[in-house]
Amino acid sequence: MLYSQYTGKEAKPAVYAGTYYLDEATDVVTLDAEGDHLKFKIIGDGANGLLKKLDKFGADEQGGPASRYLLHKIR
Repeated sequence: MLYSQYTGKEAKPAVYAGTYYLDEATDVVTLDAEGDHLKFKIIGDGANGLLKKLDKFGADEQGGPASRYLLHKIR
């Protein structure tokens, strides 16, 4: 499951369940239809790794600064 919450903006997280696929050549994780076809690029590794949210076609999200689409592990 993926829990997604805009820190300071949403009272509780959105929950996505389903199956994911990791493309090891591009380090892109894609969730299935149950996960709303979300895509994330793995940046770095280990405890310092981040996920960068991509659009549904695998391109960078538009509509704001790039830092807005970086996901940090909080648990």
